[in-house]
Parts: sequence; structure tokens; C-alpha cells
Amino acid sequence: MAFRNIIAHDYFSIDEYEVFQIIKNHLPKLKIDLKN
Repeated sequence: MAFRNIIAHDYFSIDEYEVFQIIKNHLPKLKIDLKN
């Protein structure tokens, strides 16, 4: 299931640790990609 769908439709079962890991692991690459 896509992350957006989890946030939009399954809000109460979100694991904060998993959200933090996604941000921590994917945000740096996203920032680089957006700059290029």
C-alpha cells in the first residue's frame, strides 16, 4: 500500500517509528533529486 494511502485512510494505525524511518532514509535523496 502506498504511503499516501496509509496517511490518508489508515491514520490511527500509523507507527510513528516507521514514519520517522521513512523520512530519515528517503528525505536526503529526495532533497538531492529536487535540486537536480
